[in-house]
Amino acid sequence: MKTHFSKIAFLFALYAALHIAQACSKNNDDDCACPDVLPFFDYKALKVAANTPSPSLGLSLFVEADSVEYLAIAPAPKPLDFGVMSSALACSCLWDGHDGPKHEVQSLNIYADRNFNDTLPEGASLNSLFFQVAGDVMQQMTPDYRPNGFWKIDSEFPPIKVMTFEKPDELSVPFIFTVEVVKTNGDTLRAKTGEIYFL
Repeated sequence: MKTHFSKIAFLFALYAALHIAQACSKNNDDDCACPDVLPFFDYKALKVAANTPSPSLGLSLFVEADSVEYLAIAPAPKPLDFGVMSSALACSCLWDGHDGPKHEVQSLNIYADRNFNDTLPEGASLNSLFFQVAGDVMQQMTPDYRPNGFWKIDSEFPPIKVMTFEKPDELSVPFIFTVEVVKTNGDTLRAKTGEIYFL
């Protein structure tokens, strides 16, 4: 009798688990009344903004994805519908671009239009002076550094933020910085800041 009850309990638990898994998989199903979305995004250009450098704040560059387009993939097979548990328990609509970029950021490089100091002439990479900032985490842009790329959260594309507390040798002249992003498909995108004076 115990064995028979154990088998029935096991089958019931398996059946319930399948219903929960099926309900959770309906994130974008008609039962949730979710709109059709395109899961990936790509961008064709960059924009870069900067703060006014100061001794306490340093220089921050904010790199944004521009000319964004959304991309689809081949439709996935429809999941099995066991039809007892409502998927409304697990409804959570997704948004265009929710699966991230089609091509990740492979490298991010920073250059200046004039000599930064004696060891970093015009056109040299300034990555060694910068940190990438993500929330409370600062990651130094060393030669083996792998940058965090763009991601879409709901309707927003948070910019990539890099910063430095280093100052150039010449403070009386303006600097224009170029940010270069190389994607994993080989596309290279660049954007320039306006003139920046250090204090």
